[in-house]
Parts: sequence; structure tokens; C-alpha cells
Amino acid sequence: MDIIRKMKRIEIIGNLKKAKLYIDFGFHTGKDRIPREAVMSGTSIITGYEGSAAFFEDVSIYRQYKLKKKHNNIQKIGNLVGDILKNQKHTLNFDFYL
Repeated sequence: MDIIRKMKRIEIIGNLKKAKLYIDFGFHTGKDRIPREAVMSGTSIITGYEGSAAFFEDVSIYRQYKLKKKHNNIQKIGNLVGDILKNQKHTLNFDFYL
């Protein structure tokens, strides 16, 4: 996150447009703009359940893309990351988040 904080808005948007996946397991303080910006850029997202991310109203994505940041979820997270990177179909699952 420190890297993103140092970027200008135009740099963030440019990087999100190039990315296939944005992962944010940090504490979400409210309706998050960066995950939404990622989806608007055509990027799939994975979040945890910290802060407002626990609420569908704030981070409106399917449960399969919200994972608890726990050691025993590493394999599940890795599998999902791999599948997202291989299959662009995942981006369609975020259309309603906009």
C-alpha cells in the first residue's frame, strides 16, 4: 500500500489498466475507491474481510473473491490467483460492482 500512496492518481489508474488482478487484504476504512477503480479498469480483485470489506454494501463482490487472511487459506488464495490470471472470464463477475 505504501507504493500506491506515493503514486499520483493517473499512475494508479495506468497501473490498474495494465493489471489482471488487484489484491487488498488491508483494513478497508469505507467504500473503497481503489478496488472500484480496479474493476472499472477491467481488473479482477481479491479482498479480505477487514473493516468495511466485510460488508457487501461497501465492497460488493462475490464471496469467492473475499478470503480471510489466514495461514490455512494460502493454497486457496494461490489457486484463485492462478485461475484469475489464466481466465479472463473472472472480470465478468465484477460488472455489478460498478
